[in-house]
Amino acid sequence: MEFSWRIRPGSLLPTVEVAGELDLESGPYLREQLRSIMRAHGAHLAIDLTGVTFIDCSGVNALLASGRDALRLGGWTRVAGTSPCVRRLIEITGLQQVLGVLPAGPLNARAEPAHRDPGLPYRG
Repeated sequence: MEFSWRIRPGSLLPTVEVAGELDLESGPYLREQLRSIMRAHGAHLAIDLTGVTFIDCSGVNALLASGRDALRLGGWTRVAGTSPCVRRLIEITGLQQVLGVLPAGPLNARAEPAHRDPGLPYRG
């Protein structure tokens, strides 16, 4: 399984780019990373899922839980981009408004190096 994330700096809204498989193994890890990012950068966060190749209910749960975490901190999360599989799952489940899906469009082209869970394989 491949999974990575990185922060795209340089805009007013911190954006986290997620790539690979968002599933039972990587979902809880992503939630913890998003929580840490919110503590460091503020509770308003965009999540770009255009690089996600697979997502299951654990991945969706991580996104929903991160949104609740942000609300508790006085902020919110928004999905700033989706891959075809993510878009389809969001449409099927009707979670567009709950996940705060933003209109398509690049937020910022620059990105920091990808971070990965040392226990998860990564192809960079």
